[in-house]
Amino acid sequence: MQALLAIVWLGYATPTLVAYGAGKTDAPPHAILEFSRDRTLKEWATTFELTTASGSEYVLHLQYGARGNSYDSDTLTAMLTANWIVESAEDGSVRVYGTRTKEGKADAVKSLTLTNQLVRGMGRMPALTAVGKVEVKVELDEGKRKPAPDRQPRATGPVFPNEPFVEFDLTTLPAGAENVGWKITFDIRTTAGKEEPWIQIPIEVASINAATNITALVGVCLADCAFKGEVVGKTKIRVYGGVRGDRFYPAVHGTVTSPDLKPAELPKVTNPKRL
Repeated sequence: MQALLAIVWLGYATPTLVAYGAGKTDAPPHAILEFSRDRTLKEWATTFELTTASGSEYVLHLQYGARGNSYDSDTLTAMLTANWIVESAEDGSVRVYGTRTKEGKADAVKSLTLTNQLVRGMGRMPALTAVGKVEVKVELDEGKRKPAPDRQPRATGPVFPNEPFVEFDLTTLPAGAENVGWKITFDIRTTAGKEEPWIQIPIEVASINAATNITALVGVCLADCAFKGEVVGKTKIRVYGGVRGDRFYPAVHGTVTSPDLKPAELPKVTNPKRL
């Protein structure tokens, strides 16, 4: 089967994704989050209120536009970090299947409500479409709403203590030099084995400040390919696993190869000892 492939070229990331359910009618129930890409829409906030099949309720609040227009990447990063089961589509929309369980299967989305609040500009803010038996609602907050005084804060998502991960430590990279570039390929496999999701990220990067640039680029690629990752400082990348449809698969093995670096200069890979 085809692998998830992310390609980075001189600082630009263009992930190629394998979308679950493309051309199929048996996709699990989910909500589709769509962005308008309206250039007159400068800045806004969206609150996501998710209720799952088990009755769990989660709230995630995101600000958009203040730091660029990578709306789908920012959303995927935040939701995957909160342990939501989500993945992107080629049109830039985000599919929300629910939240993770210990077994990896989604605690399926029962309802999802968006509350949009315009901050600057004008235009159509995010919208929702339901696939299957999912209740979706989009509301507009014009700044007049006040939170209920007796409402207890809700978590952003389920928590999994001591979650295993694959770690790449880039402190082993040699000092860079002007007009010198490196080709480096990261490969991460999950409990799915040779099936999706697994990801391969070939990078060609300038050697000066390579560690900082690589961590930033790989972080974006992971989210775009529905992999939960974390950048630690400016020199370490942790990968927890990837989403395929309505299931999360923990990462179990990582490798790094390069035709330009010696074995001792390659990023150090630490694979999880247990799952």
